[in-house]
Amino acid sequence: MNIQFDAHLLLSAQKTGIGWTALNLLKSLAKLNNDHSYTLNYFAIFNAHEKRQYISELINMGFKVNECRYFTNRAYKLMYSFVPLPYKLFFGNNADISHFMNYHVPPGIKLSQWYMTWSIRLSLKL
Repeated sequence: MNIQFDAHLLLSAQKTGIGWTALNLLKSLAKLNNDHSYTLNYFAIFNAHEKRQYISELINMGFKVNECRYFTNRAYKLMYSFVPLPYKLFFGNNADISHFMNYHVPPGIKLSQWYMTWSIRLSLKL
């Protein structure tokens, strides 16, 4: 199974809580099962080499990388509110599952193919 992850939360030295959660989730997945193919998707118009350094541990664990060098993540999020360019246009359409670590699921992702990590804090408030 090909599982793709939105990796923009991992591309900073100063990670947020969900960034650290995402990193540890991905490390644990790599240790559990090698039957699946894991790919990290991210926008890298600037500092692509620096961004790869933040995910080098995951790359060494067998994760593939799918960089889009057309936009920044922020620019894409702003743009798809007005021009809903499908995510698959930038990262392909070969994912069995697309996993997003936040509340933004971009256009073009089939509902049967995505999963979102919710904040623990939010789930406790419900």
